[in-house]
Amino acid sequence: MKLERKKGVLDPELASMSLDNYYEKHVKKPGGKFKSHRPAPYASRSQAQLHFQRTHYFGPAYRRRLANPTSSIIHSRLEELTHNIEHTKTMVAFKVVVNLIEHRLQQQQQEELEASLASTPPAPSPTPSHVSEDLEDTLILTIGDEVLQDDDFKDIL
Repeated sequence: MKLERKKGVLDPELASMSLDNYYEKHVKKPGGKFKSHRPAPYASRSQAQLHFQRTHYFGPAYRRRLANPTSSIIHSRLEELTHNIEHTKTMVAFKVVVNLIEHRLQQQQQEELEASLASTPPAPSPTPSHVSEDLEDTLILTIGDEVLQDDDFKDIL
């Protein structure tokens, strides 16, 4: 089919026609006449519906969301363990601070004790000769709960 054009003549119908109408009348191919029958890409209707649900933009919104019980249990256990770890971290941090303060306090008390001991003169200790002289004359014998002292032991020997 050839279109015959007349030079210099513009059809008034074409001049007043919108682009959409021109496309419908002159450009668009007729859809119903040349339809090809090709085999379906999927063997069954259920496979075709499944493919449509997976590829359609709104497909995931149409499906029911069933909660996976194992994943929810794992997720809750994970949250519980994370909370326990954070709690343990804070307790360890508090324990470190308390131990540091106790250590500093013990050092201060020890320094104060050493300073007070250094400032007081030491008490005179008894000499071993005085102690031995007192004990040379006495015999001390313990039997059970009784303590026997004999001052005359030296005289017997």
